[in-house]
Amino acid sequence: MSAKKVDMHRLQDLVRYHRMGRSARQIARLLRMGRNTAKDYLEAMEKAQLLAGDLQQLPSVEELKAAIAQHAPPKPAPQQDSTVSQ
Repeated sequence: MSAKKVDMHRLQDLVRYHRMGRSARQIARLLRMGRNTAKDYLEAMEKAQLLAGDLQQLPSVEELKAAIAQHAPPKPAPQQDSTVSQ
């Protein structure tokens, strides 16, 4: 089963909570995501310099998508070869 995709507006909420001074653990709980996932997203956004700024002016959804894609590009699906066909 594949992991559930994160709604990009939740990522804007993640930035907002970070700017409010919440910890990664609190953010993960509020957004109902894993702590490691929240930390990974925060790390990607930190590298893209999207975490600092005014609370009222959040980064656009496109900026967040680009930061996440650059930090952790999608992995290709594993090749599944059937042993029956050989």
